Amino acid sequence: MRFRPLVTLTLEHAFYAEGVATGVRFVPDAATARRLAARWYAWRGQGGRLTIAVDAADLPPADAAPFRFLVWPTDPDLPAASEAFLSDGPQMAVLSTDAGVREDDGRWRLHAGDCVNAADLADPEADAGPHPAVPGRRPLLEVRLAPPEGDTSPPEGDTPPPLETVVRLASRKVFWTYLVQGAADRGPLSVVDAAGELRFEAVDETPLPGRAPAQTFRSADPLALAERPPYRFQLREQGSVAERVLIRRLPGAGNRFRPIPGQPDGAMQAEIFVHV
Repeated sequence: MRFRPLVTLTLEHAFYAEGVATGVRFVPDAATARRLAARWYAWRGQGGRLTIAVDAADLPPADAAPFRFLVWPTDPDLPAASEAFLSDGPQMAVLSTDAGVREDDGRWRLHAGDCVNAADLADPEADAGPHPAVPGRRPLLEVRLAPPEGDTSPPEGDTPPPLETVVRLASRKVFWTYLVQGAADRGPLSVVDAAGELRFEAVDETPLPGRAPAQTFRSADPLALAERPPYRFQLREQGSVAERVLIRRLPGAGNRFRPIPGQPDGAMQAEIFVHV
């Protein structure tokens, strides 16, 4: 191949089944776009991965300036599924290879913690403001990727590895709340983790206006949202002789949640409606 990778970025996200945040768009700033339009470069950003390549037969002039990209969400549920966002203060992470941390696999993580957290959030620059047509949507990330230092020309017959970087987003944790409807004639019900590791508690909660009565079960601890939840929660009924399973695998929580009534700490719950 005439072009070889110079810098790569992978946006990992625990919410997605494949572990990579596919619902994003990489947009270079004006200076980076002009630079990458030159004949020495080629780049591609898709599927949560960004690659900047150089022409191995016609290397660009030495330039230590970083490539700057804004990472915009194309999946509207992505911010809600990300633990770092929807908190007080700025809603965009500003990341750079200057603050990189070397991981065991040789990649450079662009944030100090294992995942992006509140310490990485900052006010955006002027070109990172929300689009006038969609004022609620703004970039999730600003990343500055400095090219490798030194001579980028490979020895004869050799291809040096690219500078590989990673940004990791944690999946948002909320309480999972199952609202079971149509169970008035059933025996005592319970929501049980088939693996026996997580607990659910029955709670008395006044139904919202217009909602049918429901028996409510809430997880004892916040649980991570996931595109394909790894849990196997079951709805069980205690009969006169033995317990039986009514639903072998309850559905997982979605990216819609609201504050738990009466909780002063702002704890959030995702409601999952079930009918038996």
